[in-house]
Amino acid sequence: MEHHVSFFDEVTLVSPSDSRDYFKLTIVMPHQADVDSDLISISMPISLAVFGKKSGELVHWETPHGTREMRIVALNKHEQLPALATA
Repeated sequence: MEHHVSFFDEVTLVSPSDSRDYFKLTIVMPHQADVDSDLISISMPISLAVFGKKSGELVHWETPHGTREMRIVALNKHEQLPALATA
């Protein structure tokens, strides 16, 4: 069974031209977003680019510096957002 990216999934993206250029993110609702913790709102272009895609797919999204392209290389499924540590 192939899994597709959805809410609360941890996604690892890697540039097809430079394997040292990678990014991990977890897609969350806007009120849960915390960029410092890699919790990225579904309303952000990168989240919209990967949502519904599967591991191995090449995705594209617009940035202020032009079109960005990365491949989904890992997908960790989560049913809900992991509990955040409280200080």
